[in-house]
Amino acid sequence: MVPALLAGCLAAYPTTMTARGKPTATEGYLSVHVIPNQRVSRMDGVEGSTLRVRIAAKAVDSRANDELVRFIAKTLGVRRSQVEIVAGASGRRKILHVQGADPTSLIPR
Repeated sequence: MVPALLAGCLAAYPTTMTARGKPTATEGYLSVHVIPNQRVSRMDGVEGSTLRVRIAAKAVDSRANDELVRFIAKTLGVRRSQVEIVAGASGRRKILHVQGADPTSLIPR
């Protein structure tokens, strides 16, 4: 299950329905503020609608970006190929395009 922390950060998450009326996994965008060069990769809270993530990789040669994609994919339970940085690749604030995460799993329980 995806932490409830992500529920407010995922935007433009359209759902489609199957023939039986169940929501299917679609895609959405995730706003992230990255803090590189930490001991462990972990979520560190929310600023407005932006998720703060501490990454255990230095911001050299895309290592922090690669670790961010790996960490978000693992957290959401999707493949790395389903997470893509679409904006902010060279900065700390990034927009990620996420495919295949179940939108119903993002609702806090």
